[in-house]
Amino acid sequence: MDFKQTQKERCEEIMMKQKVYYGKDIEVMFNSEVCIHSGICVKGLPGVFDLSKRPWVDPDADTTEAIARHIDTCPSGALTYRRLDVEYSTEKEG
Repeated sequence: MDFKQTQKERCEEIMMKQKVYYGKDIEVMFNSEVCIHSGICVKGLPGVFDLSKRPWVDPDADTTEAIARHIDTCPSGALTYRRLDVEYSTEKEG
């Protein structure tokens, strides 16, 4: 198997493990394989990240700016986002 094929398969595997939560102005992505369960998400924005609800992420429960800033504090990079309220994506790269 060549390197490109292996890299492509790895990207597809990551995408399959990543769940997307769609909001009006932001999409929140969560990769459970990367999460270290620090609890920062639920402690910092409990209205957006609530483990007792399904779905547990509500991207419309706070401002886009607040959600983006909070996701930037995720220590593992398990949470990322794509803003829909601006011309360009500010998706956190990891």
